[in-house]
Amino acid sequence: MSLIKKWTTRGDGKKEQSKKWYGVWRDVDGKKRTKALSKDKTVANQMLAKIVLEVEYQKSGLSNQFTQNAAIPIENHLEEFIAYLKSKGDTKNHVEMSRIRIQRMIEGCGFKRITDISALKVSAWLKQRRTEKSNFGIQTSNRHHGAMGSFCHWLVNNGRLMGHPLKGLGKLNPQSDQRHQRRIMPAEDLKTFLEKVKESKRIDKGADWKFTPESRRYLYLVASLTGLRASELASLKRSSFDLNLKTVTIKATISKHRKEDVLPLNSVLLTELTEWFEKRVSEGDFYLWSGSWAKQRRAGKILQRDLKEQGIPYQDNSGTVFDFHSFRSQFITSLCEAAVPIHEVRVLARHSSPVTTLQHYAKVTGVHLYESINKIYDPVSKG
Repeated sequence: MSLIKKWTTRGDGKKEQSKKWYGVWRDVDGKKRTKALSKDKTVANQMLAKIVLEVEYQKSGLSNQFTQNAAIPIENHLEEFIAYLKSKGDTKNHVEMSRIRIQRMIEGCGFKRITDISALKVSAWLKQRRTEKSNFGIQTSNRHHGAMGSFCHWLVNNGRLMGHPLKGLGKLNPQSDQRHQRRIMPAEDLKTFLEKVKESKRIDKGADWKFTPESRRYLYLVASLTGLRASELASLKRSSFDLNLKTVTIKATISKHRKEDVLPLNSVLLTELTEWFEKRVSEGDFYLWSGSWAKQRRAGKILQRDLKEQGIPYQDNSGTVFDFHSFRSQFITSLCEAAVPIHEVRVLARHSSPVTTLQHYAKVTGVHLYESINKIYDPVSKG
């Protein structure tokens, strides 16, 4: 196969080179074919490669398979993809969010068939959402990109598409997104915050959930001393804790990385939980915080009310926010400040890479940097 520019003779007799690149290839019968493709050489190359690939599939008898799949509505393929995610044990939340994100992109881009999926349309839609929606930042954009990318990868692996339509469309750098930078509280401020939460008179209620000042204090305390996410906290029952072994267990169906996690409990937290459980011993194997509050994403709203009651801004003058996930950053930063080896911090944070731990969760202030730099050896002083 090759790309060429054709020469034509104008009416005045002069030779003129074609504006478009032409593709030259041999069809399934070995006959030489030529076709105008695109003015852009890169695009023309991609188009020609697709044509040649189709010829190869025709030779192998697979072409009809792609044609049949292309005629099926894209929603049907999506349902089978979702069934596949469920069958391999993905968490319920991951499966549901994948469906929502892919469906949102299908509708937004106007895809009717899987052959309609294109990197150009996906890229344009994501850019439009980032521009028009204040809560659609780079990380949200990347999650949508990832969901659609996984769908396309599955389509290719199952012989439904010839090639990955999003190949070459990279994700954006989340570090360049300044709209949702989290902060943490100094240890003393967090202590004061928790004490005042317990003194609050407010009760938060939903259809199947209820938070008293005491239960909110324990929620924030456990979050800040374990780094557990809202969905993981909502899954905790009395039986999740072994106070003798000083551990808490997160089921694989709940854990983000789909593995059972057995985490050690901080001694302070162990004492606090022992007292709380003794008060609730008559409830049997109770959920610590029952109901659908986490699924409804109410944790952040509840926290904002407590912050407001105490005059603590959700977003400070520098633009950083203190949301529910900040408690996870609080936990990880506390470990780093305590000089816990980074490989142990990674394990406790349940991250696959220390890069995630340090880049997204560990928060360092100028004061801590000053203290740290003064910990290195002294090559000057005597004695």
